[in-house]
Amino acid sequence: MATDHVIRAERAELEVAGAVDKLAGDSVYLIGVRHHSPSLSRVLPELLDHAQPDALVLEIPEEAAPWCEWITHPDAVAPMAFAVADDGGGISFWPLADFSPELTALRWAHAHGVPVICADLSPGASPAEGDTPDVSEHPTSSVGRFLDTYVGADHHDDAWDRLVEVPSAGASGEAVRRAALAFGWAYRQGQPLDARTAAREASMREGIRRARAEHGPRIAAVTGAWHSPALTETRISEDATVDAALLSELQPLRNSRTTTASLVPYSHALLDSRSGYPSGIRDPRWQEAVLEYGGDRAAFEDAVATLLTRMASGIRAQGHPCGPGEIQEAHRMALDLAALRALPVPGRRELLEACTSVFAQGDVLGRGRVVARVAQSILVGADVGQLAPGTPKSGLAPEFLAQIEDLRLPGPGEPSRELTLEPLRLKNSSPQDTLDTRREVFLHRCRVAAIGYAVPDHVAGVGGAQAVSTRWTVLYDAATDASLARASRYGVTVEQVAAGTLRARRPNPVDDADDVTADYVLATGLADAAAAGLLDEFDWWLGAVADTLPGRAGVSTLAGVLTAVVAMSEGTVAGMLGVGPERRKAIAEALDILSRAAVAQVSGLAGSDEPDDAAALGHLVALQHTDFGVRLAHTLTGFVADASPLMQGAATALLHRLGAQPEDLPSIATRIRAAATSSGRMDLRRWLTGFISASPELLTDDSDLLDDLREGVEDLEEAVFIARLPALRGGFDPLSAAERERLMDAVGADRARPVNVPVEELGRWAADDIAAWERLQRLGLASAALTPAQRWSLVLGRRREENPSPTQRRLARSLDQLYGRGEGEGSTAGSMGGRAGNEPPYPTARDWVDELDALFGEEVREDIAATAVDTRHPYAMELLTETQPRASVELLSDVLTLAGGMPESVLDKLRPVLRRMVEELTQVLASQLRPALRGLQGWRPSTRPSPELDPLSTIHRNLRHAVLDSDGAPQLVVATPIFRQPIAKRSEWHVIVVVDVSASMEPSTVFAALTASILSGVDALSVTFLAFSTEVIDLSGHVSDPLSLLLEIHIGGGTNIAGALAVAHEHVTVPSRTLLITISDFDEYGSVERLLARVQALNNAGVRLLGCAALDDTGQARYNVGIAGQLADVGMAVSAVSPTALARWVAEQVQQ
Repeated sequence: MATDHVIRAERAELEVAGAVDKLAGDSVYLIGVRHHSPSLSRVLPELLDHAQPDALVLEIPEEAAPWCEWITHPDAVAPMAFAVADDGGGISFWPLADFSPELTALRWAHAHGVPVICADLSPGASPAEGDTPDVSEHPTSSVGRFLDTYVGADHHDDAWDRLVEVPSAGASGEAVRRAALAFGWAYRQGQPLDARTAAREASMREGIRRARAEHGPRIAAVTGAWHSPALTETRISEDATVDAALLSELQPLRNSRTTTASLVPYSHALLDSRSGYPSGIRDPRWQEAVLEYGGDRAAFEDAVATLLTRMASGIRAQGHPCGPGEIQEAHRMALDLAALRALPVPGRRELLEACTSVFAQGDVLGRGRVVARVAQSILVGADVGQLAPGTPKSGLAPEFLAQIEDLRLPGPGEPSRELTLEPLRLKNSSPQDTLDTRREVFLHRCRVAAIGYAVPDHVAGVGGAQAVSTRWTVLYDAATDASLARASRYGVTVEQVAAGTLRARRPNPVDDADDVTADYVLATGLADAAAAGLLDEFDWWLGAVADTLPGRAGVSTLAGVLTAVVAMSEGTVAGMLGVGPERRKAIAEALDILSRAAVAQVSGLAGSDEPDDAAALGHLVALQHTDFGVRLAHTLTGFVADASPLMQGAATALLHRLGAQPEDLPSIATRIRAAATSSGRMDLRRWLTGFISASPELLTDDSDLLDDLREGVEDLEEAVFIARLPALRGGFDPLSAAERERLMDAVGADRARPVNVPVEELGRWAADDIAAWERLQRLGLASAALTPAQRWSLVLGRRREENPSPTQRRLARSLDQLYGRGEGEGSTAGSMGGRAGNEPPYPTARDWVDELDALFGEEVREDIAATAVDTRHPYAMELLTETQPRASVELLSDVLTLAGGMPESVLDKLRPVLRRMVEELTQVLASQLRPALRGLQGWRPSTRPSPELDPLSTIHRNLRHAVLDSDGAPQLVVATPIFRQPIAKRSEWHVIVVVDVSASMEPSTVFAALTASILSGVDALSVTFLAFSTEVIDLSGHVSDPLSLLLEIHIGGGTNIAGALAVAHEHVTVPSRTLLITISDFDEYGSVERLLARVQALNNAGVRLLGCAALDDTGQARYNVGIAGQLADVGMAVSAVSPTALARWVAEQVQQ
């Protein structure tokens, strides 16, 4: 069998050699190339000097002929691209870089005065879809298959690189030409010839005939190596009649189509084949090195060393060690690999293998991705081409002007115009024919393409619904011209440029260090593709969203994406009107996938205290044409009784909206009246905040709920109402000014008013009321009772004219100091009748404290102080030191968040307050944890005498020696006393606490610090404390002092759990005796894939893992359910636990 294989290989080699001899000796001087072949570009001038052709035939369409002088202009800087767009929207690019043989040939011809014939078929005459077969296709010939197997080609660049580029280093021009011709002949064998390719080759042969007739017999043909066998003298002679007939048949098609040619600047980023643009090549900067140094092996090896040095510098900039030793070893490995493979110099494959082995150390995830990002940056480059001055304007600019003229939009020199469009309005049952629809899609394409022409204005629908109209501000100015020039690299029409811009925005799988940003890019990319009517791009973004987001995105992201996808499915996106059934099916499938993911994520919101989460939940339930409400009803019902107060309020509102509220649900009035304690009032404030954030319009839309709310506010005794007033005011804080006014109107709409009463009678009633009031004032009996209208004015912070008395104004002013009067709609100056107050703020915190004491009393004053800290009020710290409020984890976490930005002078005044709070909380927590940790104390029972007796063990041991004394009372005879034998301080078990200190984890951070401090006091444990957001800091040195530890923590930032676990892994010395506790909401900011790999590596090493979605005394958490589930699959169980449960878990693990 081996002998047969050798024989077949030898026959194939002889067959190829004979064919190449014929091609190389043909009377037409054939130079087979590949787009962007640096080796051919290097030797091409030598070959053409040798051939001395009368004319040069190039594989480039006839439309390029007038542009050759601008392509070869001395001031033109590559890369650039020749582009041809047809009236059907298609576009063809011919990118030209310094290492492109076509550009080298054009420059040679220009320098030597040799005429150029552009002989490729015009895109306007293309008979059918199809393109030149590529080496990425699996050839049907045995020679092609053998060569693919021989070089191990994984990519269409590989075979050419291994057979032509790398062996050409230091080779003669003729040797390189023959290698390229051999490659083209081998891969052409047995390949089918489609109609378009046949027509193109007919056009090239006709170009050679025309060149001979016009310029002389010596013709050099620089074409794709695949085409070279079809351009021989034999084919030119024999196929003349057939070619003429074929091209004649295509002429009517050519005449019926209009093409637009242009020359545009290009960039290395677009030239790289991974950009998605055609006719590219991988790693342009590497190709430049091959072009510049490929003729000298020693110089090329030095160039490889230079690239490796630059890559090492980039890796160091990313925070990873990579120095001269690694550079030298990578260079040595690349050279050795080339030698082992009988190559004259290292190729691109050898370079990348050396980088993976030495720089990445074999890690394909963490460090490997860093190396891949740096390598891509260095090897691709950021060079941008530049056209020569005076190059005719073409392509995008004229096309843009033609489009705005067709759409009757403002052009150059015209003033700015405000447009209100109704893109969804039908015209003759064909919305795509309407002018507004075409304008809407065009303007969105300009926005996506970053063409500075139109700016959208926000239009809100009634009740928050999607608006049916859109508003734009349109102006053509100098910025428009500049942005058109910049955008032209992506195409010659606005549609092509918008599509190219979106393609460039696609997340790079290699550069995935930030999944949160990638999720945002996916969400916005999908919405932009739909709005701009870029259906091919839309298909890619929809698939990427459906594949990627369900496993890692949170509820807010999923809610936003689902809102957009539902709008697309309903036909309310102008760019998606008239999509076909296949695309509608894909949208429906994506909607189902995303819906399931969103429903699964909702359970992770039980412990949330973020109004944005409540709003996202409301958006999900509000989506039409979905069954979110039904699918979420069960989860929401559970939230009503077992969730954070904010989510309880949100669930209550949404269940009312769905008509699925439980029978035993407490009324709003009952909740208000029951909030008699400090914690009760705080819960009431958060409950109302969740209720309103989830459904701002519900109270005005549901008369039963409104009556319930009115009863709770209006029927309270005045003293009780004033005690509840700060909580009520804070609860309604999310309402905008306009929403507050609508609620004011609603609560007053059905008050008893006189009807059909003559004006004279109304006047007499008013005069009697005034006289009675004046008489009561003279007698000192005037009541200060607040009317319903006055109570609502205080609760909502509006209509100050309802509160005329000084006491009422003092109440309003004291609350205005802390709470707003409504932002957003209706909050501008003069809106809503100018009904806000104009009282000045308190000059000092002391003045405010005194007023709060006088109006609300000490207990409510402390509530307001805690709220001031929570809302970051300027007087918060002074208020805290003045009031000395009760210690709570929530208040402590808020204070610590503020403390991070305080000057030391202010912090010194605050330290006594903080120390008191920390000591109180630590004492309470220690008493809870002590029973769970009893078995881990620093002593053991022993009969050996010691200074300390163990009374419980002694009693238990000597119970059998109990006797009765003379009075009949039992008496214990201690025959065997048990003592407490001290155990030397040891670190038998290592507890690593990894704490997420991002803003969403504030309470858990406090509990983590206090718990770690208590654990550090256990002799059997050593504790490492790592705090992280996007960075990681080791605070183990402060773990014994919880206050110092908490003051070192700076709340805020993102969540890079994988990076924190990498640092934790470095602290592991004995995996089997290491407990790693990760406290986070698992909304990973970085790569989820890298996080899973890191957790799996720790689990495989034997480290015992626990993920705490929350660490507090409620057992409720706000966390990413999707990521937590994936972590559980690789060995880290995730749940919300209390500090006591955590201590119990530690004890169980140690005592196993």
